[in-house]
Amino acid sequence: MTLGHILVVAFVEGALGVLFVLLVGSLRGADRHRQAAPLRVEISQGVAWLWRRPELRAITLWLGCVTPLLSGLGLVVPVLAQDRAPPPRSSVSCSR
Repeated sequence: MTLGHILVVAFVEGALGVLFVLLVGSLRGADRHRQAAPLRVEISQGVAWLWRRPELRAITLWLGCVTPLLSGLGLVVPVLAQDRAPPPRSSVSCSR
């Protein structure tokens, strides 16, 4: 597995997360007690609320930048370990 493969896996993981959020948003139709705004409106209201709070905004921006970088780390370590591992010993004995 190369670094390119790892980046593709990380991208697919992020895309699946977005699809899951959209799926959950579409399943909210079961809540009939209140008139819900469209998902896009609720997301924009949430972003506006977050943007008015400097501390939360800074933390969110930092985590948004660091998380994608660190999420691939768990995939890089096995690749590096495999590349640097000594060759396996042969289990066949040549002595008689």
